[in-house]
Amino acid sequence: MNVKKIEKLVNDLVLRSGTQAAVKLEASFPGDRIVGGKYSVSSHSITMYIEEIEIQCLQLFATMDHFTDYFKAVFAHEIGHAEDSRLEELSAQLDQSESDMDKFRIALEIEENAWAYARKLTPEINEAFFNTIVHQSTKAYKDKLGASYTVH
Repeated sequence: MNVKKIEKLVNDLVLRSGTQAAVKLEASFPGDRIVGGKYSVSSHSITMYIEEIEIQCLQLFATMDHFTDYFKAVFAHEIGHAEDSRLEELSAQLDQSESDMDKFRIALEIEENAWAYARKLTPEINEAFFNTIVHQSTKAYKDKLGASYTVH
């Protein structure tokens, strides 16, 4: 997808959400991981990594046909972090926690809060499609928590 179309998606969701977070589009993530987007609390900014989002979309859906909705969901999720009134408190709890299980539980709550916000921000995205993304995004946390995980 061309950058102009991605910029339009970004601008539309920024307007819809009213977020004041700065947004940057980068070609690729500078590390070894496949990170589609990142929210920075310290700079109140969101960086989206286009190549990684393409890779994630292909890995999850085996096609680029859903790239627009996939990008919107991931970006809305990052806006969800930026707009989470509990993020600072939960991050502090995460930093202070000594138990791995507590850390996984808190990290999952942070992710679920952002996904809940994203779901409300993008009602036009097919629910089953959206749920597939959320499931994949939170699976590692839920697997670590195992039987101790309870749905919020």
